[in-house]
Amino acid sequence: VFGLDGWWRSQNVYWFYGFEAVFVLATSALIRPKWILPKDGFWRFGLPVAAASGIAAYKVAGLLGISIPFDLSNAQTVLHLLVLAPILEELVFRSALWDLIQSLLKQEQVTLVLTSLAFAAGHFVAYFSVPEAFHGFILYQTIYVFLLALGLGLSRKASSSPLGSVLLHFQFNLGFFVASQI
Repeated sequence: VFGLDGWWRSQNVYWFYGFEAVFVLATSALIRPKWILPKDGFWRFGLPVAAASGIAAYKVAGLLGISIPFDLSNAQTVLHLLVLAPILEELVFRSALWDLIQSLLKQEQVTLVLTSLAFAAGHFVAYFSVPEAFHGFILYQTIYVFLLALGLGLSRKASSSPLGSVLLHFQFNLGFFVASQI
């Protein structure tokens, strides 16, 4: 793509998180997100469902014979999975992008679908930089992260805050990680 294919493939995933951090800081300066704790039902229902969904996503991949391209025994990967991804991705998709789209369109359902599609597309782009053996996982991941994003967006919509989606995303990823260890 535009002669950047070799450069694109050589980039570490953390470089892209640097871009996301700059994007979040810039948009947060313009659109100040509210940080509200989720309601009681979130703690009793939302977190366990998110963890169970993460476990299911991992186990279903195994049942389908889909190889996971992450080394979940690597501390750097676990840090990425449990800390960086939930915080930065939610600040990008359920805070900055959500607030931007909502301020332009003023339609929460459309905002929910567009941010969910963008989240799934953000994960799909890895398809072009991973070995062909992992293409099946990227397609599978694109589907389950779209569904996850709908749930994360519903949490954002219900609370008017990205805090719940950060916690749910962490819990989903924790479930995925725990499933890899059992």
